[in-house]
Amino acid sequence: MFRLFDFSSTIDLPTGQLVVGAVFFLFITCYSTYFIYYRNQEARRLLDLAKNWGKQVEDEAKELRGTKIRLIIGHSVFLVLCLFLAARFCVELLRRF
Repeated sequence: MFRLFDFSSTIDLPTGQLVVGAVFFLFITCYSTYFIYYRNQEARRLLDLAKNWGKQVEDEAKELRGTKIRLIIGHSVFLVLCLFLAARFCVELLRRF
């Protein structure tokens, strides 16, 4: 696992798997960026979904704020990790060509 974060070492994977890994992590990066950008709509959707499942909500604005913060933090961490791993795979691909 920690070898993935060491840019000086090489990854012992075939080139095809490196390409698939880079594309996959770039796709997941776009996914996280989308949910950070549309956090208001996503927070509203999640709150409505929670209410439909029976969650009691006294202060809707407070719940929305908390949900937005959790979305931003979670997807930001996910975004940074995926960007880093995509860069790692791309650097390895550039070394091979």
